[in-house]
Order: sequence, then C-alpha cells, then structure tokens
Amino acid sequence: MSEAITNEVRVRVAVRYLEERSNPHANRFVFAYKVTITNAGEAPVQLMSRKWIIKDADGDVETVEGPG
Repeated sequence: MSEAITNEVRVRVAVRYLEERSNPHANRFVFAYKVTITNAGEAPVQLMSRKWIIKDADGDVETVEGPG
C-alpha cells in the first residue's frame, strides 16, 4: 500500500495482481488498483477531477484522467 497526504487529504492506493487475467508467457500482467481518498482535516473538500499517472517497471506510462 502507498499513502500520501497533501493539504490534509489522504490518498491510499492498494495494488493487487490479477493472476487470472494475466498471461506472463505473452508478457501481459494485469493489476487492479483500489484508491481511497479521505479528508483528514476539518474543512470540507470536494474531488473535482482526477489524474493518475501509472508507470510500469519498463518505464511505460499510462495516464487516466477525468471528472472526480
């Protein structure tokens, strides 16, 4: 699990390898990500948008973004 806190907003990411959807012989590895966002402060917050930059072990980058 990875965790970061910025401006009293905590983001935790847990990664799970999906063996049943992966095929190592074809160099295909599938993972699921569970992202939990928690307000750790007193002031209300609202998620307006999101942008995840996912970098694999080979250095390949995939960007996922959209409304919150």
